[in-house]
Amino acid sequence: MILTIDIGGTSVKYATVIDDNLGEISSFETPKTWDEMVNKLRDVAQNFTNIDGVAISAPGVVKFKDGFISGNSAVPYIHHFPIVDSLEKLFKAPVTIENDANAAGLAEVKQGVAVGANSAIFVVVGTGVGGAVYLNGQLVRGAHGYGGEFGYSFFDGVNSQWSVKASAVEMARRYNVKHDTSLSGKDLYDLAKKGDGVAKINVSRQLDSLARGIFNLMFIVDPEIIVIGGGLSQNDDILNELNQRVSILIADVKGHITDMPVNIKAAQFGNSANLIGAYEVFKSYYPNVNEMKTNQ
Repeated sequence: MILTIDIGGTSVKYATVIDDNLGEISSFETPKTWDEMVNKLRDVAQNFTNIDGVAISAPGVVKFKDGFISGNSAVPYIHHFPIVDSLEKLFKAPVTIENDANAAGLAEVKQGVAVGANSAIFVVVGTGVGGAVYLNGQLVRGAHGYGGEFGYSFFDGVNSQWSVKASAVEMARRYNVKHDTSLSGKDLYDLAKKGDGVAKINVSRQLDSLARGIFNLMFIVDPEIIVIGGGLSQNDDILNELNQRVSILIADVKGHITDMPVNIKAAQFGNSANLIGAYEVFKSYYPNVNEMKTNQ
């Protein structure tokens, strides 16, 4: 049995995997300190017997082979110390850790909408924009662990990173500051659909930025499929609009490119994506996962 865990900024989700089947998902509120996290994870472990391994999805720049997480995230205390060693001592079992966006992307490639693809890009749109790159059957982590960190790319100058320009959360924040409201990205999509002029302008700008970024990625990587994750992926109208906008950008390229298909699809997995992907990473390091037996 493998315990798979997804560490997020507001909650920590976990489930068991037996014979490749994900069990019931449970969760607890993300603790405020590392000591509290250790105590909560110890409590979780005590609910199970025969944990043969632990697969973890976490924010930040995960450098699993070095045993730590660099960068920064909404869970600051998991960074910059030998976290893999600490967790293996806690669970008394092998532990793997993968970046959350990489894990979600791998879930789609191994079990989801991108199964069979040799190359894929996963773009998750939420508080910011992140993602993963899958090429030649391999997850591209990069030389320093920053592969797939699309949100850092710039568009039109200072303070115009993709995470700021293309995020539904950032779109809503800008709207709320200007109009003294407290709407969500979904609220703005709904208002735009009903014909609200100001909401339509804001949504159009966000989708333009998202489409341009996807266009750029298509000509950098030339993937078979682009998978969109996050809340936006659940909105068929928005996803269709995004496909159209990317298609228009390609049609406007000088020389009229006609052999670059637009294949943008919604992610299949929602809250379970990171858990599934973390398990797939564990399997890549321990291919005989279903034969593993703990020494406990």
